[in-house]
Amino acid sequence: MTRLDTQPDSPDPSAAAPPRLHQFITTTPLPISRLLFRLLILLITVTGSVLVHGFYSPPLPDWALNSMAHILQESDEQLYIMLTRLLQFLFLAIYWYDVIHVSIKRKNASDRRMSWIDYSFISVTILGIILHLAGNANGWPILEFTTITLTATELWRLNSALARKLKRPALLLPLSFFALITIGTPLLKLPSATTESISWLDALFTMTSAVCVTGLAVKNTAIDFTPFGQTIIVIFIQLGGLGIIIFASMFALMLGRSLSLKENVSLSQMLSDQPMHKITSFVRFIVITTIAFETIGAFLLLPMWGPSPDSFGEPLTFLQRLGMSYFHSISAFCNAGFDITGDSFFYYRFNPGIFLVIIPLIILGGLGFPVLGNLYAMARYRYRDRKNNPTRFTNLPPVDLTPRRLSLHSKIVLTTTVSLLVIGALAITISEVVPYLSMTPKAVDEPFSMMRLGRILADASFMSVSSRTAGFYSVPTETLHTPSQLTLIALMIVGGSPGSTAGGVKTTIIALLFLSIIANMRQRPDVEAYKRTIAKTAIQKAGTIFFCYMGLIITATYLLTLTEPFPFIDILFEVVSAATTTGLSLGITQELSPFAKIVIIAVMFLGRVGPLALLTALVFSHKHKLSYKYPHEEVVLG
Repeated sequence: MTRLDTQPDSPDPSAAAPPRLHQFITTTPLPISRLLFRLLILLITVTGSVLVHGFYSPPLPDWALNSMAHILQESDEQLYIMLTRLLQFLFLAIYWYDVIHVSIKRKNASDRRMSWIDYSFISVTILGIILHLAGNANGWPILEFTTITLTATELWRLNSALARKLKRPALLLPLSFFALITIGTPLLKLPSATTESISWLDALFTMTSAVCVTGLAVKNTAIDFTPFGQTIIVIFIQLGGLGIIIFASMFALMLGRSLSLKENVSLSQMLSDQPMHKITSFVRFIVITTIAFETIGAFLLLPMWGPSPDSFGEPLTFLQRLGMSYFHSISAFCNAGFDITGDSFFYYRFNPGIFLVIIPLIILGGLGFPVLGNLYAMARYRYRDRKNNPTRFTNLPPVDLTPRRLSLHSKIVLTTTVSLLVIGALAITISEVVPYLSMTPKAVDEPFSMMRLGRILADASFMSVSSRTAGFYSVPTETLHTPSQLTLIALMIVGGSPGSTAGGVKTTIIALLFLSIIANMRQRPDVEAYKRTIAKTAIQKAGTIFFCYMGLIITATYLLTLTEPFPFIDILFEVVSAATTTGLSLGITQELSPFAKIVIIAVMFLGRVGPLALLTALVFSHKHKLSYKYPHEEVVLG
């Protein structure tokens, strides 16, 4: 569909430039068979690293190791590592030979030039080999990191190729998450990933929770998993979080393909008004911004960790601080809720510095990149306008107003987010203060005072932020009063915003339904917001998503009440937390039966990919126009 601009699009200045990131991914796509071959080679190479780091002893028969060790005069472990690395190097050489060979054989001269990313990977690979041969201990880890990055890149290429081939590209979302879970579950079963062996069901539950950035855990991440296992978990949190961001944002930008003019003009504003030709740059913005926010967050958290409760007062080493900082920074920005402190942030509730870092990370991760992109465009425009000061053109009308103002989508998201944060904090504060003031005797843990009020307000503010849908807590949720738990359920259902890592129904859907109610009460024919009219199809789709979410929650709650002996509020809280990928619990997750764990696994998966896949199907489904129309008839509503 052609965009309606006041001036035609200018020529792309990058047309004659050297190959860039979008050319690396999209130019002259390779056959799927070739991509699968490369991916298989890289997966075999990565498997070698898994076999070395995932086992405390070589996973080979003793007779085979003893025979080879006797011949080569090496110890069993050294021989195993040497042979594994030799095979890894061989397969990595096969991969690079195929890349260079295909590049040389291409007919198009422009496609023969490898991109700067290819050259960067080759340079880092050569650097790792040189360092390893020189005896530097960092040489082989550099090669392993490069191989993992190459594997992710080839997966991205394969995903793009499948999107062009499949009639239903929306299937790629659930398939990609299913693939991540399938790959990650065996990794958590490795001996060096856990302090004690865990069941396959617990490994599947943990990996599903990590990939779907939920945070529910049947095992204590800080105690039951080793640093190697915690690294696996945070890597898949990043893959799951970044994957859902890229898919959701790209889907939002692609809505213009199948909408009518009226629908496109209304909905494009809600989705940051991004044109089709900016998809690649927008994805680049997502990746760079994610890495930047997480790195800044980790740097700010670095000096704030005190001795852990199980360290007997001994200070943490620099590597432990660095690991905790990056783990919680990634978990916060991706709204995952996993922690390696042992009890979330309960032991750090009197350290305001940690919360001053974690809260912005949660909010920024939950706003969505369409909003962050809009804010960045505004800031960049105002900086350039102030720097250049084009006074000669003050009488000319502006051509592109998008960077100068907030889009309708950004206004709705920001307004709804601030409203929910304030309302949620006040509701939880009231729920926790009323028992102290009530005339009827209720259980309270300490006398009421201004210090106690300040602590309640601080905890309520953090829980209001975290329940949408980060999953951290500064006070155990099972110790909160029932009204506070109901408030958390409502906040979890709302969740975050489109194009973000957060789950839930999404703020825009709740806002559209609320605006629809207001329009009906005012007897207005159209739903309006900020002097803009919203398409009726958007309201219908919002209602569909909300109804499906409620159906998922009701069905799962019904199934768990059949088998689990817990109170109804505990079961409902658990199901809502899983469906909205929040991760908060009233303390029953580790006590669930195998059947209940399977139900929660399915709910986490459907809660993460279901609504977005449904919205994709609604928008991109093939429309068959009927040649007839049934007569209208009124239905009594109340």
